[in-house]
Amino acid sequence: MNAWVGLGDDRNGSEFPKTNTDQAGHYEFSSLAAGGAVLTVVSPGLAPAIRNLNVQKEMKPVDFRLEKGN
Repeated sequence: MNAWVGLGDDRNGSEFPKTNTDQAGHYEFSSLAAGGAVLTVVSPGLAPAIRNLNVQKEMKPVDFRLEKGN
């Protein structure tokens, strides 16, 4: 999967930290403070996905399912 995941809601990815997914689609941010956060996922040919979440210590993975883009 050729996607990146950003911490924020700028679909261009220019204003926030981001990381790339691995071949299986996994990603990780190693040091996020507890509290509210927004994740944006972008992959070529697919519609971006944005999700608000509440970051907690030892939380479960947050999965995204991207839909086909226009």
